[in-house]
Amino acid sequence: MTTAVPTTTDEAARRRQAALFLQMTRDSGENRPSTLPYNRPLLLRLCYQHALSEEARARFLEAFFERVGRDRNGEETESAASPTGDSGTESSCRYATAIDDFADHLVDHLFLPLKAAATCAFNSVLNARRSSAATPGSLLEGTEAGPQEDAPQQGPHGEADQQRTVCIFPPSPMTNADEDGDLSEAGQRAASLFSLLDDMALSLLHTPSSRLAEQTHNTVRLDEYASHAFSRFQLVLVPAGGGSTEPPAYRLEAVDAEGNVATPSTSAVVVQHASPRLLALHCAIARILYASGVGQWIDAVLDDTAVEDLDADGTTNLGRLMQLRLDGWWNGSGQTGRGDDLASQFWVESSSFAVET
Repeated sequence: MTTAVPTTTDEAARRRQAALFLQMTRDSGENRPSTLPYNRPLLLRLCYQHALSEEARARFLEAFFERVGRDRNGEETESAASPTGDSGTESSCRYATAIDDFADHLVDHLFLPLKAAATCAFNSVLNARRSSAATPGSLLEGTEAGPQEDAPQQGPHGEADQQRTVCIFPPSPMTNADEDGDLSEAGQRAASLFSLLDDMALSLLHTPSSRLAEQTHNTVRLDEYASHAFSRFQLVLVPAGGGSTEPPAYRLEAVDAEGNVATPSTSAVVVQHASPRLLALHCAIARILYASGVGQWIDAVLDDTAVEDLDADGTTNLGRLMQLRLDGWWNGSGQTGRGDDLASQFWVESSSFAVET
């Protein structure tokens, strides 16, 4: 007869919290009418399931229960969400509004900014190549945006190597501190939400601007097509072998649920120095985005940046794009990489957009 291993009080509490969280997100009603085309309860469950550590999952649950007005034991607090059922009875929609608000908070202040930052970084590479004044093969050379891209090299048979170096998580307000080592308000908010998925990744991304070129653990080498899709979280790198005696091998996988990304080559990609933790987090975020529908919606928002004249009538996401620019996540360039000049492709401070009165 086997004896169950005793469960500590903390472990038992975490299990109760997780069970309550899953029940609440399922009971909130996934088929409720929504103003946005993504599944909010599913987004929250995916965030919890794909968090990289138990510490991150615990933080996520704590943040969730704080938003819906429950303590760690699942008991209602004074700030509990008002019931939406009849006569104050427990209903499947009791916490629906708070659940939706938390999901939208994650999208607006973490996932949308991350994809916007990655898009800016990739577009900057294209503009640098198109500009005769730019150094060929550079990745925002002379800026705080990231390490230099490798210049084309000769392959073993004399052919040009068209691969490029791209950041797993490009520098952004979440990692770019000021002279005093402080992040902007938008950066602090994103960093706090980022820690709900992994409590250690930020320490790998905080690097002084003078040493960005040395941040090889946050870069991979991919061809032009793959690097574009990777930066948009549409392609991910998953382990495919290798280990202690040789560089780890990875394979590319498409995660776009709509099938908008072509199936990549099955050949392995050798990753020399990239952090397995950062690659795992990139993969987790990609799966969260496209399994919930958030990724497709963000792609549509960022596609508006290819529109030369944004309309303020609700047909384009003007408000969100302006907020991204004010917070320093988006530099005003379009998906096609167009901008007023090369300087406009570089990272900007929110103060640059203050309106003079």
